[in-house]
Amino acid sequence: KRWQRACKTDFEEYLNGESKARNIFIDIYEHEKRSFKDQRGVFYTPNAVIFQMISDLELDEFNNKNISILEPSVGAGLFLIQLTAFFSTYEKITFDLCDIDKNSLDFIKKNRKELNLDLCELNFINSDIVTAEIKNSYDLIIGNPPFHSINSEQRKIYNNYLGINSKSLNIFSFIMDKLRLKSEKIILLIPKTFLMSPQYNYTKNSYQN
Repeated sequence: KRWQRACKTDFEEYLNGESKARNIFIDIYEHEKRSFKDQRGVFYTPNAVIFQMISDLELDEFNNKNISILEPSVGAGLFLIQLTAFFSTYEKITFDLCDIDKNSLDFIKKNRKELNLDLCELNFINSDIVTAEIKNSYDLIIGNPPFHSINSEQRKIYNNYLGINSKSLNIFSFIMDKLRLKSEKIILLIPKTFLMSPQYNYTKNSYQN
């Protein structure tokens, strides 16, 4: 695919120290590395993993002129680099970018040009994605949401907000519950414990129904 060749070339140039985007890749890595210290269940997403996730998409699945995308935990914007390459033939790309860390959103605003986002419409949401005010629907939801434990009081708040009765004590399942009806195309990294542990049964059953 054309976009795959373009991404491959860009990363090869980066590794060889020839890409103009080299500094932004370094900045992203350093920003993501600092995020680990916050211990909010944020995990760095390797470019190869993002590449594979986007490879599962087909352009003819979407309107060929405009697309709306929600990134529920955008971090420093690693997904955005490859998404803009994939949808580069579209007339309009609208991103809703959510993150509880204001520094992450500020980083993207500051480096908008280097991230090739100048021609995209960006809406920034500085909030916990579970309680964030987001649109009713998107063409695509994609990302690597946080996966960490919450206490029973926070579970009660999330259940009340979403109008559900989940037994989970991990934020990931509530994020899944929040996003379930927001798009017909959802691509998220899922920890293997989510598939095995019974505490996530409410969420898994809701997706099967």
